[in-house]
Amino acid sequence: LSTVDPVAWAELMFGFDDKSDTWSIRNYQKEQLRCSAQRLVVREGRRSGKTFAMALKLVYYAFNLAINKGYDSSGKEIVEGPEIMVVTPYQAQLTNIFNEIESLIKRNKELAMQVTTGTADSLYIKTPMFKMELKNGASIRGFVSGLGVKGDGSGGGTIRGQSADVIYLDEMDMIPEDILDKVITPILLTKPGVMLTATSTPIGKRGKFYNWCLEREDFKEDYYP
Repeated sequence: LSTVDPVAWAELMFGFDDKSDTWSIRNYQKEQLRCSAQRLVVREGRRSGKTFAMALKLVYYAFNLAINKGYDSSGKEIVEGPEIMVVTPYQAQLTNIFNEIESLIKRNKELAMQVTTGTADSLYIKTPMFKMELKNGASIRGFVSGLGVKGDGSGGGTIRGQSADVIYLDEMDMIPEDILDKVITPILLTKPGVMLTATSTPIGKRGKFYNWCLEREDFKEDYYP
């Protein structure tokens, strides 16, 4: 079952138990983990466990999602793990996500041995960017959205020019709209197969998060007050 069900895989790898009050996956988190929509937006209240659920989903992708990278010189197909991009509005949120990912992986020694970055105490590096790499070729890179794109079209820091197979936008309603327009949208246009998940507690603005949740039929919304 764990080969086809992300929840069963997580339970097998990390010991989740529905009978436990402290180490179980909530029902709405299971729905998010199982959701196969290519474009998913999660609209939830604070303290609902968005970061934990998304960390779990990113770990699942890193170890299980196979991406066709083309062919080598002998014509053999190259299949590797995904390039995962995490974008947050603030440094503290990025640190929190990577700590959640690291904490999960450290619960399983066999999975931890597949990580090639970091030191004895950490499974990821923080400079020049937050990054975790696996032996299967998967990578998880983290970026802070910063102040946005300048008037001349520049800005956006190290996010500009990046590529990804999976994008996760944390607290999307607080990420500058111009970063979404000039950095994220080009990736989605040039790589139509990119999987995108965006989560946020709405802050009241009628921006892209509002649009993706309530007006775009090509996005799957998961609403939990």
